[in-house]
Amino acid sequence: LSIWGGNQQEEESILEKVKQFEIESVKDVAYDHISFEYHEAKKSKENSKTFIDEERNKIVLGDESMHTKLSMSHALAQSVKLMILEASVSQILEKAAPIQKELARTGSVSLSKKEISKQIGNLFNERYSINLHSDILDTPEFFWRRPSYEPLYLMTAEFQDISVRQGIMNHRLDIIQELYNVLSNELNYKHSARLEITIVVLIAIEVMLAL
Repeated sequence: LSIWGGNQQEEESILEKVKQFEIESVKDVAYDHISFEYHEAKKSKENSKTFIDEERNKIVLGDESMHTKLSMSHALAQSVKLMILEASVSQILEKAAPIQKELARTGSVSLSKKEISKQIGNLFNERYSINLHSDILDTPEFFWRRPSYEPLYLMTAEFQDISVRQGIMNHRLDIIQELYNVLSNELNYKHSARLEITIVVLIAIEVMLAL
């Protein structure tokens, strides 16, 4: 949700009104603040261009068009959504850190079969949840019929480094996938080892009975 020019009370009031329409709301609300102003040429009714002043971290609007603000709001909203996904991935990596350290130190994981299954389930659920919501980072349908406004969206998305951040997040997801594969192999190894021990015991009993 992007709010242009609203004070804190107005923002809280709007958020409270839209709360009834929330789907899978997050525990902690994420915010990203960026200033904006209108171009000086706008006051003299001259042609002016909307741009982003990166040095001042400020959006400079050339007009009061609702479509202009909405085009940039799509990218700003995606940036906030990406912040939530990034935080989720970071939490997964933090939880997996002890397993990675143990694996590097001993070459195996000391977790039981049940604990490994739980870890695999948690990693799978988190990755599925992230991939399920990653389509929010695609170009919105709004620009399919309004292609002239898409450059504003792309400019804002580039300013927020959405593509770069998405690439980093996908790289971290690959690391999680590798850990998932390691745990799966460890689970299969423990299962195979248990079967081998069972077979050896049965053979030993058979030999004793034969003797």
